[in-house]
Amino acid sequence: MAFRKITEGDMLGKGNVGRPDTPGVSTAEMQRIMDELPREVLAPIFNENIEELERLELDTAVKSTGIKAIRLNE
Repeated sequence: MAFRKITEGDMLGKGNVGRPDTPGVSTAEMQRIMDELPREVLAPIFNENIEELERLELDTAVKSTGIKAIRLNE
């Protein structure tokens, strides 16, 4: 599995983009709307990527990301 990018499709219909200036919803509904992107899109994809990173062995992670391991006190 590879790391997952957040796409426009993931965000489609989420959050307050495209809503009227006066949304005409309750406070609780507006709070839910404002929390849609972080709770339903960002956090799940972030967590998937963290789980994928944890599955990789250190050497594999270093090779696939281009990060160079630095060993101190050698």
